[in-house]
Amino acid sequence: MITPSSSRVRIDIQVLRSAAVLAVILGHFSPQRFPGGFTGVDVFFVISGFLITSQIISEINRSSRLNLVAFWMRRIRRILPAAISVITVVVVTVLWIGVPDQIDLLTRHVTASSLSAENLLLSWDAVDYNHRDDITSPLQHFWSLAVEEQFYLVWPVVIAATLLLSRVSQLPTKLFLRIVLLAVCAITIASFIYATSLDLANPATYYDPFARAWELGVGAAIAVMGPVTASRISTRARHVISIAAWTVVVGVSFWPGLAEFVPGLGVVPSVVATGLIIMCAAPMTSFRFGAVTKAISGLVWVGDRSYSAYLWHWPVLILAPVVIGIEMTFFPKIIALIIVFVLSALSFRFIEQPIRSTTSTLVRRPIFLATISASLTAVLIVGTVTATGIATKSLDPVSAANLLPPTSAPSPNVAKPTYPLVQPFCKGAGAAVFECPPSTEVLFGTQSLPSYPPATPTCVPLESANYFDCVLGDLNARNSIVVVGDSHAKSLWVAWDDVGKRLGVAVHGFFLNACPFVIGRGVRCDTRNDDVRNRILAGEFDFAIMVQAVDHMRRIPDPKERWDFQATYRDLASHGVRFVVVKDNPGVGEDERNCVIYNRLDASSCTMPRAKGFAFDDYAFDVARELDLDTIDFSEIYCDRSTCPLVIGGVSVYRDYRHITAVFGKTLGPFLYDQFVTLGLTTQNN
Repeated sequence: MITPSSSRVRIDIQVLRSAAVLAVILGHFSPQRFPGGFTGVDVFFVISGFLITSQIISEINRSSRLNLVAFWMRRIRRILPAAISVITVVVVTVLWIGVPDQIDLLTRHVTASSLSAENLLLSWDAVDYNHRDDITSPLQHFWSLAVEEQFYLVWPVVIAATLLLSRVSQLPTKLFLRIVLLAVCAITIASFIYATSLDLANPATYYDPFARAWELGVGAAIAVMGPVTASRISTRARHVISIAAWTVVVGVSFWPGLAEFVPGLGVVPSVVATGLIIMCAAPMTSFRFGAVTKAISGLVWVGDRSYSAYLWHWPVLILAPVVIGIEMTFFPKIIALIIVFVLSALSFRFIEQPIRSTTSTLVRRPIFLATISASLTAVLIVGTVTATGIATKSLDPVSAANLLPPTSAPSPNVAKPTYPLVQPFCKGAGAAVFECPPSTEVLFGTQSLPSYPPATPTCVPLESANYFDCVLGDLNARNSIVVVGDSHAKSLWVAWDDVGKRLGVAVHGFFLNACPFVIGRGVRCDTRNDDVRNRILAGEFDFAIMVQAVDHMRRIPDPKERWDFQATYRDLASHGVRFVVVKDNPGVGEDERNCVIYNRLDASSCTMPRAKGFAFDDYAFDVARELDLDTIDFSEIYCDRSTCPLVIGGVSVYRDYRHITAVFGKTLGPFLYDQFVTLGLTTQNN
């Protein structure tokens, strides 16, 4: 994505840039039509490896030395201004439109993008249970820029070390280049073997910098050996090879299924083809057809602005539907594409070009440039942290903490509800039970209350090798109950706190992500479950509550899992333990979840079929019913007979694809209390 600093511009490389950025943009705007568009990033990687290595070798040939500080300052001057501008606009836009989901992610992604670590953040999030279902950040595309910047940081040091070794050993320049080529080939081969050996089912591998290093290494190798190799090929052969390679570069954008083999074999066609085009250096000005010449000129224009186009396209695609309040169909996407290229042209003209071509000695001084860069980055990060903190506190017109008691009364002629102990109210779950005025505007964002329990002396919100032990409810009570389960149990922490206060008991929450209370889930889960079982059997708690997620990754029924739940529950029942199993909430698809984000003022259309929400067997609940154990089922709160709304009583029900929001969980508290009392699940003092 970085243009050469020399005055000599290769038209074929500029056209390659154009093809790469257009592939990426079209792949993101229309993934069905351009399923392989993501390979444009790989084209950029090869180009960057070639250009940067060419510049380094050129400097060594010219001055017999490599000024690392000057090299890094040139990179900063080239990359930072446009990147900081885009990040700043994203921050202002997200705060302006006030989408809680995006505001919640803003600080983390701004910090990672500003520090060239977005790929590392996405890798961590991909395997982090608390973040792997986060909504898409408008800065997510900075991952590829981060990979390149990490290359710029490491690769010049490798060449500088090789140069120093050559000087000490008094090696001739020709031998020095062979050593550099040997280093490039060794790193490239090692990286490729590493990339092809990774577990591609793990989404973190997509952003792994070493798994991507071989792509930049191909470009670097061509920079060292390309001119010599190309000189041995006839002009006609170079043209034939280039045409074939161009066919591959363009064709892979339409190639479905490649994404399943990234970052390994799936990007080999685009990487090899790009390398061949660069190595052959076939002239593109020999065409005699005016239309072709004009097309090439247009592509060069796009190539010149490819860096800005790449930076702007993703924020526009992600934030535009939120701003306009509708999903992106064909014509809105066309308008968005026009906006992308207008912003790219303006960014190139008024940000990239003036700073890159400035003759000011002050701007070119390393100390001044480093100070300004560090200051801008620090101000951006600190400003984002401060602004998001202020915005988070003022997101909701009514404090979510005051959802209960009721803010409005139902119709006086409403029939006696299923939950007789619940005082009528019309926010969240109450609107699904009582006769209430329609409320389809999202009044409470997903982060109006913390997703998980905040840190207190009795609740340490960190998972250890054992389990998350959190005490809620009436902390001074002598009696206690226990809630044991996974992150779905933890998501209901506000409800457990409310139930504990209503019952006058302490609620011990033993939460461990991806670990239901069932035997046979591996050492990590069994350690927690065995400890909790021993405390339950010792009579430490008056009764127990089991909450666990349905396995949405299961594709076929698993009889063993059903048997495991049977063995677990029969074991507790045989010891006289009173416990209740809560049915899991429905799951949500990506389209439905995005609907709420795009339609916060009127989310009445944001529903999904009930059959889709409950598409997977809830083994824990089904087994409890079969064994005639106590169960709680809120399916009729989440859904009506045919559909499941994603906004109920002004409250967004889901914070991601599987977990409900803490705000909606709070509105379930009175209903949980009602069910416990109805089932006779109260403490010894009551």
